[in-house]
Amino acid sequence: VEIAESNRGRCLRLTSNSQQICLAFDDPSELQKWTSHALQCQMVPNCDLSDKQLLFLPDQLFYVGSQRMITSLNLRRNSLMIKPANTAGSPLIGWLDDLSRFPSLRVLNLADNCLHTFPTAILQLTALMDLNLSGNRISILPANIKLLANLVVFNLSNNWLSSLPNQLADCIHINSLDVSFNRFEQIPEVLFVMKQLKNWELAGNYIRSIKIDTLNPIPLVKLDLRLNCLERPLRLTAFSLNSLTVLDLRYGGNVSELDLSNIPTIQVLNCEHLQLKILQINGINLRELNAQHNHLQQIIVMPIPMNLTIMNVSHNELEFLPEWITDLSKIVTISAHHNRLRKLPYRIMMNVTSLRYLLVGNNSLIKLPEIVENCSIEVINLENNQIEKLPKELLKSAHRLRHLNVTNNRLAELPPANSYTDLNRLQSLRLSTNLLTESVMSTIVACRRLRLLDLSYNQLRFFNDSALSSLHSLEELNLSGNRLTSLSTEIALLPNLQVLWAHSNRISSIPDLSFAKSLRVIDLSNNRLEKPQTECCISPSLKFLDLTCNPFCNSNKEFRPVSDRRAISVVDISKKCSLSNIEIGFSETTGQRSKMCIKQIRPIDTQNMTFAMIDGGSNFEIVDLVRNKLRHFLELQIHNNIEVLRRAILRTHEHLGVKGERLGASCLVLRITDRQVICASSGHISALLFRRDGEVIYLAREESVTSKQEYERIRRANAILTQDNLINGIASSGTAVGFSFLFPVVVPKPNKQVVDLTDEDEFIVIGNRALWHMLTEREIIEAVRQTNNAQQAAKKLHDLCQANEHNGNLSIIIIKFLRQERRFENEKASSVQNLSQGTVVPRPIPNSVSTLNDVSKVKPIPPARSFSEERVHDKALRHIEERLEKISEAIRKIDDDSTDATGGTSSKNIIQTEYRKPPRRTVRRIKEASHRTADSRVSLLRSGTSFSSYSSGITDSMQDLNQSNNTIPSDPEIDTPRDLATPPLPSSYCTFTAERDLSIKDNCTYSSESSSILGHEHFRRMRNQVARGLRLEPPKSGSYNNFVLNTNK
Repeated sequence: VEIAESNRGRCLRLTSNSQQICLAFDDPSELQKWTSHALQCQMVPNCDLSDKQLLFLPDQLFYVGSQRMITSLNLRRNSLMIKPANTAGSPLIGWLDDLSRFPSLRVLNLADNCLHTFPTAILQLTALMDLNLSGNRISILPANIKLLANLVVFNLSNNWLSSLPNQLADCIHINSLDVSFNRFEQIPEVLFVMKQLKNWELAGNYIRSIKIDTLNPIPLVKLDLRLNCLERPLRLTAFSLNSLTVLDLRYGGNVSELDLSNIPTIQVLNCEHLQLKILQINGINLRELNAQHNHLQQIIVMPIPMNLTIMNVSHNELEFLPEWITDLSKIVTISAHHNRLRKLPYRIMMNVTSLRYLLVGNNSLIKLPEIVENCSIEVINLENNQIEKLPKELLKSAHRLRHLNVTNNRLAELPPANSYTDLNRLQSLRLSTNLLTESVMSTIVACRRLRLLDLSYNQLRFFNDSALSSLHSLEELNLSGNRLTSLSTEIALLPNLQVLWAHSNRISSIPDLSFAKSLRVIDLSNNRLEKPQTECCISPSLKFLDLTCNPFCNSNKEFRPVSDRRAISVVDISKKCSLSNIEIGFSETTGQRSKMCIKQIRPIDTQNMTFAMIDGGSNFEIVDLVRNKLRHFLELQIHNNIEVLRRAILRTHEHLGVKGERLGASCLVLRITDRQVICASSGHISALLFRRDGEVIYLAREESVTSKQEYERIRRANAILTQDNLINGIASSGTAVGFSFLFPVVVPKPNKQVVDLTDEDEFIVIGNRALWHMLTEREIIEAVRQTNNAQQAAKKLHDLCQANEHNGNLSIIIIKFLRQERRFENEKASSVQNLSQGTVVPRPIPNSVSTLNDVSKVKPIPPARSFSEERVHDKALRHIEERLEKISEAIRKIDDDSTDATGGTSSKNIIQTEYRKPPRRTVRRIKEASHRTADSRVSLLRSGTSFSSYSSGITDSMQDLNQSNNTIPSDPEIDTPRDLATPPLPSSYCTFTAERDLSIKDNCTYSSESSSILGHEHFRRMRNQVARGLRLEPPKSGSYNNFVLNTNK
């Protein structure tokens, strides 16, 4: 109901969910009369005035007769006030004290009104049945609360109560009392008297122990003690709790021992994050056990829980699962990942007809039980174990199996599939990071219902089979990190294939994929393509084509692909960096979500090395707004200091406008200067700097809302944590930008970190929350160190996260520091390698927190266990042989030149010749130096000519040879481990001082014959030194320009 303007003047507009009616009046007095009556009708019987920013009750509530008809009044999230003692100059009506005018009220909601005292006028509403006073600051409940005799539901959560009056027990009809998130240090005594209460909601208090001093049993069904401060071993008995069925102790403190063996009625137990070491449970009626994130080495359940359906004991220290688990007839889910399991119960896959989910990844399993009979398991997760072989009958007998993940194991083969293809119901198969070869093709093509196939980081030399086109349901195929030299033509015949990942192989030619109707994403980066071959890739539905880091990208020619069928836009994302030792790579994906809710900011020029990441959670609109504002404020700053980044984040928060009131995002800004890395972050995005000596420095790190310091801050701001650890059920971080309506609990307070750069800096990793949750610090460091370039590192982390069952948004930035003699020097030839600028790649796929300045040491990273040592040595030897061949070729040229050489040449001519022919100046200088006379050498010194040119000639020659080696694409099959990589050459291999050269010359005989002999001897000695140096030098990653095709019309 409102008065609006129309073409006939002012009118009365009535709006409902489905229609809108405008009433125009010739007489203005009639308009006012109709408006008054309409407002009265609107208030009856349910009145909703929530979120109106009210200071006083509106006048229309008090129209004659209306207050007697209102039965439900919602005043949530306002700022209503109680009438003060001195009311001079204040309104006569509209205070909370005037609520007594509504005797018919049955439901009253005064939540989130910043009330410090209990409104006594409520005590006169004797018909009240539902009263909500949550989210206020009430510290004392009046004794005459007993006047509300009809009260049934009483919500006092999130207040400042430390005690309850005993008179509350006189409200005999109360069956729901919520006193969670208050200031109780012990269970209120009045609760033991209120027998009608079935649930005790005591989460978020400061209860340190459970003392039940009563001679009569309590008919309690549910006890919620989540987020309390329990300190002692806890033992509950059936004498006092003979009806308890649900016990919630999550994040309840430090309870080393929990004994529930004497409570036979317990059905659901939640005891996560308690630091438990001993757990004893009565299993007669137990249905659900959640005991993850503890220190359990053994769980005692007596008798056998025959009704158990869910058992979650992940993130503990268990070395075995109880054998009786195979006798459970109702078990559905067994989650025991991140333990120390070495074996599984031998009957786990025999006749356990109810078991559907077996999640035992991240353990120490070597093998699985061999017997597989009548297996009903649908999902098996075995990632990050040491399994060398799967049971032979697994795929034949597990007829319901639809998802199998054996990522990062030691598999060299797969068991055969069922000969009846209709019984192969496998839809998702993840085999990444194993030792599999093309011998697995027969098993794969037999699984006709596959929708996702991940064979990345194995030893495949080809991926081809005549029956490959029979995989009609395949939507995503990942062949990255293998030894493939070509792709099968059958891939183009897969009708539903949408995503093809084949980066980091040896592919030199690709089939015609232009007729693949569903193909949307193709990644062929880090291969050996000599030509773009874009005409073979532009399919009708293609959205993204990645051809970066291929040999053809190294050409200076402008890349202009042409397609008759599609309009193509090319994004050249090669950037020349002002710091010559920086290499950049990044990766982004939507996962199973339809929208990308994480955005990045990367350097746009050579003088401003600024990176940023913005994570909007589940909202993509706020992310675009924050990125645009943040980029604008960063461009306005001209200074490089930490305050610039901090102010940019704060100004972004201030200028978010209306969207920033209800929405928010986490953001991180990092800038690299000549000598420092400066970082400011607000939210849950993390970043670390790794150094070659094993030092790890966290530039930004998420502070969990459940950590002691952050949780106390949240509670002081009068906010709560919901079951999913969200602040007031909305924000995941207390320092995010935006969420203005949650002030002061959510306030952007950028954490600042400044680190001086050293020669030991190796790389920086920036990632959203998913990266740090899915992979450990060690796994992240190991993966980055095993790659040749930053782009490949970002993609590998991307693949690892999705191989570990992450299916949401993911965003990663890798910044690698290349080791050089001078760290910070402007070089025109240096370029930054990265992926597509702002391109989102959709991939449809099914610890306690430390302080910010967290510096730690990690042990040297060994090679990944999934790669064999023989492959590593083969690759190292192959690189050595290639360099020796080049050395031999150079030596043959030198010998040919020595045969054709004539007499001596003046030093002036030598220098001029070298200047005109840089590629051969070192060779000729060495040869002609052997024929110099002592007089000419001394005169050369006396004339002021320096031998630094001689030294630089040798250095430049070696660099030329190294650069010629670097034109060969690096082997993507497997990255050389850090412990096999050789340090840079000592200066003695490539630099010779004038004193050393003189000592050689003075010992020379002046006759032409002896001079020739000594000269050749000296040349051979130096040649051996150069050969040794080149033979030991590790291969460097190629420096290619990057191109990305964006085929959006």
